[in-house]
Amino acid sequence: MDKYNDLIIGSLASIVGGVSYLFKNKIRRMLMKKKSLKTLLYHDMFITANNVKGKVDNITCLTKGREDVVKTRLLHILIDLKVKSVIKGFSNLLIDKSIEDMNGQRLKFQISKTLNAIVDDYNTDAFVIFVSMGINEKDARHFINGYEKHRAYIVEGFLDRLESITLNNSYKTNYDKLSAVLEVIAISLYVIPNDVISAMEEVNGRYLKYEDRFNF
Repeated sequence: MDKYNDLIIGSLASIVGGVSYLFKNKIRRMLMKKKSLKTLLYHDMFITANNVKGKVDNITCLTKGREDVVKTRLLHILIDLKVKSVIKGFSNLLIDKSIEDMNGQRLKFQISKTLNAIVDDYNTDAFVIFVSMGINEKDARHFINGYEKHRAYIVEGFLDRLESITLNNSYKTNYDKLSAVLEVIAISLYVIPNDVISAMEEVNGRYLKYEDRFNF
């Protein structure tokens, strides 16, 4: 009789243990899903983006030691468009419910796609605005390409970190992965005010010829 009791007790213990394990995992998954991606819309990255715009607006570009008003104006326009595109692009990404349960590879692709769309967006808008101001197409492209060339190392670094983050299983949810990605974006934005100073030095003085055409 004791053997039967022991068998029954052992069986019940196994069942209870199994049920507890299943519910434990279910509860853990439920807790993880409570983090809404929309809360990342208040991530510090968005604050950093707006702060960067303010800092760049206070930068004056020089050519041969004197103020270059045209180059300064073009820089302010480009960074303003960039900040707006970054905020718009990542805001749209975060409200896309389909990314909540994407695997790492798909999430990496989606973020890369968003980044490419952001760059294309502000570069295209900047080109149209520059040309409408009277800057010839060659000079407009030179300015935009000069900035992007100088920032290429940042893009390469971001793509390396993106792969590391999205394919890293230590991040339990896509919320955690996107939060980490936004931190990297914030850092890349933070260095813009310093980057643009050296980038504008490389652009040279080809925009001085436009000074008399504009009333800034």
